[in-house]
Formats: sequence, structure tokens, C-alpha cells
Amino acid sequence: MAYAIAHRLGAAITLAIAVDQGEKNGSSDASKPIVAAGIGALCGTLPDLLEPACHPNHRQFFHGLACAGVVGTACYRLYRWEPQTSSEEIVRFLLLAVGGAFLTHLAMDALSPKGLPLIGRL
Repeated sequence: MAYAIAHRLGAAITLAIAVDQGEKNGSSDASKPIVAAGIGALCGTLPDLLEPACHPNHRQFFHGLACAGVVGTACYRLYRWEPQTSSEEIVRFLLLAVGGAFLTHLAMDALSPKGLPLIGRL
């Protein structure tokens, strides 16, 4: 439970800072970092929902470096996408926030003593 709180808090803080610093047009829309922090808090444990931490060696594919590469590539492509409508902008923002929360979780796990496997057991 303590790790879940740490993952949620870490994702919330990371996303809020990233969105705040990433505003290109200099707008002062304070709602975006708050929404990003909320998404981070909700999705910060997404890898553990996909692979429950029911035993110490639960880190498999969704906790692996290969998965981080796939999610990171998807986030990069989303970041480079230029939405044409406001609904596309919302979808882009939400997907980037979920991907960021996922990657933040993996980064926090990578810094733990167990680290991350390359692929994990499939």
C-alpha cells in the first residue's frame, strides 16, 4: 500500500510539473497541471493493475524495459501529433498523461533495488 501511494504521488507531481513547464505558448491555464496531477494520481499504479504485486517477483512484461520503450515511443508520437480539433487535443492530452503516469511508475521501479527486467517472463 505504501508503494501505491508513492507511485500515485510521484506520477501526480511529475505530470503537474511536466505540463506546467511544457506549455509552449506561455498561457497561464492553471487547470492543465491540476488535471494532469489528477490523472497521474489515478493512473500512477496502472502497471500494478496490469500485473498485480501479489508476490515479490511480479515484474514481468508490463514492468519491463521493452514495455517502457513501447509506451515511450507511443508518447513521443502522440507528442509530435498536431491535433486538428479540440476533441483531438483533449484525447492527446489524456493519453499523454496516462502514458506519463505509466512511465513514471516504471522509472520509480527502476530505481528500486530490484530494478526492471528487460522483457520479463511472458
